[in-house]
Amino acid sequence: PEEDRERIFRRFYRVDRARSREVDGFGLGLNLAWEIIRAMGGELRLAESSDKITRFEVRWKPESDE
Repeated sequence: PEEDRERIFRRFYRVDRARSREVDGFGLGLNLAWEIIRAMGGELRLAESSDKITRFEVRWKPESDE
């Protein structure tokens, strides 16, 4: 859902609380990925989401020649 787009990278956040008992996990995966990519100077963002697919984008700034 649109209202979850900004929250999904928060620690322990799970979008569908109704399925929490069916799906294992702690809500840390996206947060860990976001933290690691950010620490490496990159950016992780949600590019597209629907009922059947979710696509994320990872971007890094080009290295300078200096």
